[in-house]
This record gives sequence, structure tokens and C-alpha cells, in this order.
Amino acid sequence: MRVLLLNPLDDCNLGLAYIASFLKGKGHEVLIRNFEANIGAKPLGLHRILKGSGPAKAHYQECIAWKPDVIGVTIMELSHDSALEIASGLRKKCDAVYIAGGSYVALHKEAFLQENPVFDHAIYGEGEETTADLLEALSGRKRLKDVAGLIYRDGGKIVINPPRPLLSVDALPYPDLAIPKAKHFYYPILSSRGRPYSCVFCMNGIVWDKKWRGRSAENVIAEIRFVIEKAGCRNFSIVDDNFTLDFFLPLQPVLHDKKNTAWWAFSFSFEWYMICWVYSPKKSKFSRNKINGFYVSGFFVRWRPFSPKRNIKMESPETKDSGKVYMLG
Repeated sequence: MRVLLLNPLDDCNLGLAYIASFLKGKGHEVLIRNFEANIGAKPLGLHRILKGSGPAKAHYQECIAWKPDVIGVTIMELSHDSALEIASGLRKKCDAVYIAGGSYVALHKEAFLQENPVFDHAIYGEGEETTADLLEALSGRKRLKDVAGLIYRDGGKIVINPPRPLLSVDALPYPDLAIPKAKHFYYPILSSRGRPYSCVFCMNGIVWDKKWRGRSAENVIAEIRFVIEKAGCRNFSIVDDNFTLDFFLPLQPVLHDKKNTAWWAFSFSFEWYMICWVYSPKKSKFSRNKINGFYVSGFFVRWRPFSPKRNIKMESPETKDSGKVYMLG
């Protein structure tokens, strides 16, 4: 099948990249396209996209010309309005099966499909295996009621199937990402999925069922080597949901593999602390220590997202002075 995966925002969506790679391994044709459909939290509107001359208009026209069999759209709270408008516009042009996924769907489940008739199906939880099984069902080789993690229409009612068990992250293929020949591009590495907490501001507890799963260091190293050999990219960013939960897991790929690489990572911890580590083979004015051949810089930030001013404050734990970034290491 020809599967079009859409991200309403103009960013690197690793979730779609993993699904695309998984589906390609099953023999499907997959195209991923990002849209610049928002200005911050404000949706542009499809009419403005089509009147403009930016990449979003070209992507929209390309999606129609590609004639997909299935169109999947990832939806977050921020991109909800844009996602619905793009899907509704494409539905008038493309005779395809429309699927929704993402954190917004995981939160609302049956209510989402009930309120948004533009979509035929919705997926909650991890999308790789559920999407592949749904394509099997659409091909007549499986029944919809047997696809775990699926929400679908059965006549006039909405049916939600049991959740799908979380898969082994080491078993996943590497994400299907285009790697630009850019000096300052950092290839995103996901060395784990999920976090075990119930933070009220975070969707992880709903999407990942408050479970954390880490990839093996060998698996992460293999992906780093693959990217270096394939594209010559030597800059990497760790984009885990909870980098500091198992602090040494993300460090091991660098500490055990002394290739000429640089990487950074960030994580939220308790009491709104954010830690950012930068590892580089080259010394900078911020470098404090050297570990296993890498110069290390660390940034310590305290964030108060619900302060009256609704902005980020960087504070010292000792003095509570705002507006400072503190070096670690």
C-alpha cells in the first residue's frame, strides 16, 4: 500500500519516522511530509497555506499527486486544529483511508473519533505494529476487531480495541530520516521511550502507560555508526523523554565508542529542573572536564512554567536568583 504520513508542524517527528521505517520493512511505500501549518500555537489555516508560496503549499499539492491509499496524521494539542483542516482538505481531493494518531488521540480515544468524522480510524499507544496490522486488515488479511490499539467505526458506533503491549525498543528498525548535509545538523537519537511518572503537564503517562524502556548501549552505538557511515553526520542529540532516569544508559554510547562525535541531551527531573549535557571532541570556552576523550559541558536550569509571568526562569538552588544558567561538570 501507499501510505502518506503527515505532521502538521514543521519539525522532525521521530514517531512518524519510526512508523515509516517499520512499514517499509513490511513492503509498503511510505512518504512523510511536514507542514508549516502553525505560527507558534496559532494555526495558519488551509486557505492561507494554499495562497502562500512556502513548502507547505508544495507538500499539500504533492500529497494529492502521490495518490496514497492511506493517510495517517499525527495530532497533538498544539496541532489539533491544523491537522483537522489539512485532513478535511485532503479528503476532498484524495480517496484514501484516513487514520489519526498521536498524544491527542491517546488522551481522548473514542471521543476523538466520534467528534471528527473526517477520520476512519484512530490509533492509541505505540503506532508501529498497530499501523502495520491495520494495513493488513484493510487488505482483508485481518479483522479490525483483532488489531490491538485500534479505534474504529462499526456502523453507527465507535469500537475501541484492547491496548497493545509495549514492544521492545531494541527490536525497532532505525527511523526513516532524511539527513541533510548541514554542518550544524544534530541527528536525533531516542535511546529510551517513556517515563514512569504521573506529571499533570505531560502525556507520557497516557501514551506509554507510565513505563520506561531503554535501548541497549550496543543498539544505540550501532545506529550512531550507521548514520556516520551513511551520511557522514557526527553530531547527535539525545531526545529521550526522561534522559536522567537511567543516567548511564545514554552516556554509554559515547563513553564506549571513541569516534569523533559530538552529542547533547536534555531531560526534565523533579521540581522543574532541566539538565543539558554537551559532549564534544573539541574544547570550547564552556568545557570544564574531559571524560574518556570528550570535553563535557553541563547546563543546569530551573523552570517555573506556571509562574504568573508564564515564562522560563533559570535559578540557583542556593540563592533563588533568576536569569542565570549554571555550569555543571
